[in-house]
Amino acid sequence: MKTLYRKDEDGDFMLNGEKRFITNGSVADIMVVYGRNGAFIVESDFTGFEMLEEYKLMGLHGLNLGHLKFTDVNVPKENILFYRELKPTTEGSQKKRTSAISSMQQFLGPERVAMSLQALAVAKRAIEIAIKYSQERVQFKKPISEFEGISFKIAEMVANYEAGKALYLRAYRKSQNSALAATCKLFVVTNTHKICDEALQIMGDIGYTNKYPVERLLRDIRLHRIGGGTDEIMKYIIQKDIYKGFNRQFREDIEGKVDFWF
Repeated sequence: MKTLYRKDEDGDFMLNGEKRFITNGSVADIMVVYGRNGAFIVESDFTGFEMLEEYKLMGLHGLNLGHLKFTDVNVPKENILFYRELKPTTEGSQKKRTSAISSMQQFLGPERVAMSLQALAVAKRAIEIAIKYSQERVQFKKPISEFEGISFKIAEMVANYEAGKALYLRAYRKSQNSALAATCKLFVVTNTHKICDEALQIMGDIGYTNKYPVERLLRDIRLHRIGGGTDEIMKYIIQKDIYKGFNRQFREDIEGKVDFWF
C-alpha cells in the first residue's frame, strides 16, 4: 500500500496515491480510502480525485471496478476515521507495517468467509440447473440422468457442495481465524468453479450458450479465485499457520496442550 496522507499546516490532510480494482469505484460518490497511515472519508468531487478507468470484466459485470487516482486531494480533518504518523526506523525508512494495514487486514478473514457463502450459492444454483437438465434431456430413448457418466458427476458435485457447506459453517463460527478462513475460501471457491464447469459439461453445447445461466455462473465465480486473495495466497496463509502450530507443539513438548485449528 503506497497511498499516503500528509498533514498540512491547517490540520487538514493531503492524499496522494492510486487504487486499482476498487468495487463500485467508478460510480461511488463517497469512499473510505485507506492509506499506509490512516483511513479517511473521501468524496468523488474533491479536487485532485480522478477515476481513470472502469475495467471491463469477464464476469460480474455489476461490480463497476475502478482505477482511482488521488493527486494532492485535500481531505478535511473532520473526515478522519483514524490516523497515525509513520515513525521512521533506525535506518530512516518508514515502517513496513502500519496500524492502517493491520486494521484493514482484520476484515480479510470475515470477507473470505462471506465470499465462500457467495460461492456456495452459485454452486447450488449450478447443481440445480444440471439436475433439472439431465432429467429433461433425452438420449438413446432415456434421460441422460440414467447414464452413470452423468449421474456420477452430479453425485460428486453434491458431495463437494456439502463438504464446502460444512467447512463454511465452521469457518463462520471462527471467522477471525485467518488460516481457517483461507482454507474455507480455497476449498469452497475452487470446488464451486469445478461444479460450474461440470454443470456446463453435462449440458454440452447448450450450456456454452446464454440460453441457460451456467455459462454466466462459470464466468462470475472465476473472479472469486482472485479477489479477496488468490488461491496461491490462501495456500501460503494455510501452510504458514500449519508449520507455526506444528513447530510450537514440539517446542512446548506438552502433548495435547496445543490444538491445531484443523
